[in-house]
Amino acid sequence: MSDYITHFTIPDDAGGYDVYNIDAYEQRYRCSVCKKLFREPVQMTCGDRFCSSCAISVIG
Repeated sequence: MSDYITHFTIPDDAGGYDVYNIDAYEQRYRCSVCKKLFREPVQMTCGDRFCSSCAISVIG
């Protein structure tokens, strides 16, 4: 799925929260699209989680 997601452009002001030390947070708290901490997270039926704005950008 990551190959599919790389074809989308997410605006800089969309997606998750910027954090000073993002590496201190576990991967499960980060969006796989924008790579930031979740902002308004949504979970898909497959179990994947994204920021709501990233999910809308990917799904359309």
